Amino acid sequence: LNRLTQMFSGGQRRGDDLTLTLDANLTRYAADLFPSGKRGAVVVLNWKTGEILAMTSLPDFDPLDLSDALEDSGAGALVNRATQGLYPPGSTFKIVTYAAAYENMPDLGSRRFSCLGQLPIERTVVTEAGNIAHGSVNMRSAFAQSCNNAFAALALELGYTRMEQEAAAFGFNENVLFRDLVLYNSSYPVSSQTRDDLAWSGIGQARVLATPLHMAMIAAAVANDGVMMEPHLLLAVTQQGKTTNKGAPAVFKRVLSSDAAALLCDAMLAVTREGTGSQGAISGHTVAGKTGSAEASDNKTLETHAWYVGFIKEDEHPLAVSVIIEHGGSGGSVAAPLARKVLAEALALGY
Repeated sequence: LNRLTQMFSGGQRRGDDLTLTLDANLTRYAADLFPSGKRGAVVVLNWKTGEILAMTSLPDFDPLDLSDALEDSGAGALVNRATQGLYPPGSTFKIVTYAAAYENMPDLGSRRFSCLGQLPIERTVVTEAGNIAHGSVNMRSAFAQSCNNAFAALALELGYTRMEQEAAAFGFNENVLFRDLVLYNSSYPVSSQTRDDLAWSGIGQARVLATPLHMAMIAAAVANDGVMMEPHLLLAVTQQGKTTNKGAPAVFKRVLSSDAAALLCDAMLAVTREGTGSQGAISGHTVAGKTGSAEASDNKTLETHAWYVGFIKEDEHPLAVSVIIEHGGSGGSVAAPLARKVLAEALALGY
């Protein structure tokens, strides 16, 4: 009817007005915080609704002038690293390994692991960051201190079938087309894999790959009692002042039981309070997280990718975050502080 009226009146055709979930100020703030010259991505979600509040990918470009981005194709400014960037998730993947162990090992709560700093497999040795030996640790401490030896041992005991099943439950190896965006497939490969690969996969290395948005969704699911919401960008569509469509929250899938989600939430709180993610803490708020320093080369000649995923475990501030800084170094000392500042800004903006 609008088009018919415009045809007869000669009036200019006008499209609908779209209101997005994205907060421009928060997204700009996250981009401005990024280390100069570094590439990567930052995502902030509402873990109750799946609304994407901030999503930035670096390097970026001016949409009104694409000449620089087109000339410098090697920098990949036209790639949205939040949804298209596939990275080894490093120790952030220990969330998935922990969940697999909980589902398949009834005695997990009483287990202790002996970390000598090195775990020989067949043709490789799983090492610890900084060559630290954690000694005898229980599961919660192994997660909080991000003990590679413990999680590699868990993956070896679980085997590929159980690890793949748990990864699939979290959305790995799944072709996903959401209403508002396309998310590249995170992958947990099992074909032509060795025991060395299996051990390293337990700590998010080998051929395991994930997008920053997917890792934010995983953290959000832990906060949301094990329910993973569909990420969405559309808040409302209005036509001549009347709302014709609203972007309603939608459940993507349940990835964890309530008990498993509570256990992982407690473990991620321990990461902030007594583990590698202390620099992600925000005074006066309950912050849970997981750091990661993902190896980017087989011979360790390249700086690790710095990862952090986490959330604020408060119903009045349902915020989840994912940060990756390519070749940024330590997740605990580089990505966690950036995530803390972004979440603090989101709080200041009223989220």
